[in-house]
Amino acid sequence: MPKMNISVPHNLGAGEAQNRIKSLLGDLKKQFGGQVDNMNESWNGNRGSFSFSAMGMAVDGDILVKPDSVDLEGNLPLGAIPFKSKIEKTIKDQLTNLLS
Repeated sequence: MPKMNISVPHNLGAGEAQNRIKSLLGDLKKQFGGQVDNMNESWNGNRGSFSFSAMGMAVDGDILVKPDSVDLEGNLPLGAIPFKSKIEKTIKDQLTNLLS
């Protein structure tokens, strides 16, 4: 599986950044609920794990919320390779807007 690694700096502190990410994940569930199946998230302190499937392709990863950055590592299905750079850019842009 292709890996994606994204790091976005912020000045919010870990607690506020984590709250915003949790809110975003909830919004995504509502917004894309019909297109995304088996969406799961779990948190253990400042570490989160997520997984979902879209169009029959499974995606999973981990989020680490630090006091000055959010790091995301994810696994993309082989079928997403042609879109990997666009997926990474979209996620990074969304996180940057969320954390600014």
